[in-house]
Amino acid sequence: MVCQASAALGENLLKSALAIILLYTLPAAWAGAGVAIVGATLVLPFLFGSTFAGRLAERCDRARLARHIKTAELGCTVVAMTGLCARGHAVAALLYLALLGYGVCAALFGPVKYALLPDHLPKPRLPAANAAIETTTFLAILAGTFAGGLNGSALLDGRHDGPRLALAAALLATAAIALIAAMLIPPAPPRPAGERDGALPGWRGLDPAIAAALVAGTWFWLAGSLAMALLPVLVQQTLGGDSQAAALALGAFALGIGPGAVLAARWQHGRISLAPALAGSVGLGLAMLDLCRRAAHLSAPAGPARDWQALLAAGTAPMLADAVAMAVCAGLIGVPAGAILQAASPPGQRARWIARANTLSAAAMVAGALAIAALQRAGIAPTPLFGALGALGPVLATLGAAWWRSRQLRLY
Repeated sequence: MVCQASAALGENLLKSALAIILLYTLPAAWAGAGVAIVGATLVLPFLFGSTFAGRLAERCDRARLARHIKTAELGCTVVAMTGLCARGHAVAALLYLALLGYGVCAALFGPVKYALLPDHLPKPRLPAANAAIETTTFLAILAGTFAGGLNGSALLDGRHDGPRLALAAALLATAAIALIAAMLIPPAPPRPAGERDGALPGWRGLDPAIAAALVAGTWFWLAGSLAMALLPVLVQQTLGGDSQAAALALGAFALGIGPGAVLAARWQHGRISLAPALAGSVGLGLAMLDLCRRAAHLSAPAGPARDWQALLAAGTAPMLADAVAMAVCAGLIGVPAGAILQAASPPGQRARWIARANTLSAAAMVAGALAIAALQRAGIAPTPLFGALGALGPVLATLGAAWWRSRQLRLY
């Protein structure tokens, strides 16, 4: 948990700082593309490298592999620190390279961290363990996003070296903490060769419980990533809010994930079931539809952008509550999806199933981001996009409940 949270904090510190630097230094025609590439740099390694990562996690001691990955992450930090000491175009180039390295390390570590949990914990404790990882990870993402954005703004000043040194020290500290935590992971030797040979089955021969976990996990990441992409646009274009108001909306969303994950773990009482995910999908859809309803008749007022205090005074607090509700319901989806996949997959194939889930989630996030970008480019406002996304929630929950009941899937 410490290993994952420290790495997530460092990744988002660098990602947010680089995004702010590019947003305010590149020409307007290129700034959006540059920021989009920053986000894709962390996601694309999951799309192209998760299959290899899953096979590697099955054939090696996962604790030793975690130490090697975190050592490589420390090397990426050195590249980032070199970029912070550079000048001119070399700064962005080296920071991009370091961020790509962070993305590759995260993709390699993904199957390792979730395959380690069943190695050391009984099945009844998997929901609580997954909830703890998700909560600390999203808190780290939130802290990294805010601190990195503030540091990026300070870096634009350029008159003092303090922000550069502060970011370099923070990146080095997070990488060092992650490596120390990885060294404390108990050994997790690979399964015998006979248990991990053979290809994973296709969709037709797939265990229904694994299929349900894959769909739920993909929906969790797709809905969460699109909500975080649309919220700032909604605040800016529909409500007329400034950058601080957009940050408040994102912060409310990120903070809600943790309570949702904890609620999902308590709901299951040591059992593993799809029920929290089904309820979470319905709640997520309803929260998005309510947000769409409240924003449908609003438009950004003329004049300067409003800060978060002015927005709250204008009666937008229920919309902020919708953002929190979306995140809480998303947390209800993510925890059972991960726990079902860990419990239902054979031990010798578990890491590869987790890698396949990462690949599907990354593909969905990339496809969703491209679709949203194309629709916004065509002039469609974020409000109807939230409505369309929200309508999917109850539909997927109904189909998932029918799937689960028709196959009489057991609890784990």
